[in-house]
Amino acid sequence: MKLSLPKVIAHRGASCYAPENTQTAFKKAAEMGATWVEFDVKLTSDDQLIVFHDEELNRTTDGEGLVSDHRLATIKTLDAGSWFGNEFIGEEVPTFMEVIDVLSEWGLNANVEIKPNPGQEKKTAISALQLVEKNWPKHLSPPLISSFSRDSLITVRTLSEDALLGLLLDTWSKDFVAFARRLNCVSIHVAKEILTQEKAEFIKQNGFYLLVYTVDDASRAEEFFGWGVDSVFSNIPDLLTQVLC
Repeated sequence: MKLSLPKVIAHRGASCYAPENTQTAFKKAAEMGATWVEFDVKLTSDDQLIVFHDEELNRTTDGEGLVSDHRLATIKTLDAGSWFGNEFIGEEVPTFMEVIDVLSEWGLNANVEIKPNPGQEKKTAISALQLVEKNWPKHLSPPLISSFSRDSLITVRTLSEDALLGLLLDTWSKDFVAFARRLNCVSIHVAKEILTQEKAEFIKQNGFYLLVYTVDDASRAEEFFGWGVDSVFSNIPDLLTQVLC
């Protein structure tokens, strides 16, 4: 399937300007002209999907401990903004459904990364796919669903022939092309630290869209585009007009 990807996808929203993976970050990205955002989904202890990156709460909230040990009601009481700046005090950790509502309101397309807690690879994938199939706005493009977890991607593909899948790579594995073809993935998402021009050309020659994370330098982004990269994930949605925040 042909994707209509922008050059820059807002990584966890406009996360250079607002606390990552929050409703404010996604709205800010839209205000800055982003048409696509990327974010992470995982399960709480009571099996509710939230938009959150880390296994632990400590870095981006005033809570402590593992996400998987806390119910949604508890996580909703946490402050997910003050770590970033006083103007964001009181920002909540959003549910996946709340973010979908923001996407719908602002016309944002999305790359949904399944970021399962350990041991919840299949369970998270099932929950995420079910929510997408039931609630994804009809006026938006279908989401690009990505993951480092091969079990999560296999689960999504087993349940859906049509889901758009992307395989994430932070190390170069010899079998990734065969795996991605077996699952009919449309894209490969590669850490900038391991990408070379030769590897970029190899991925493109095998028929995949190539996305690179996380790129916050405009000159580096232009270099990647010269290698055939389709999109870069950036904390700076206006990356190509503003070099650094």
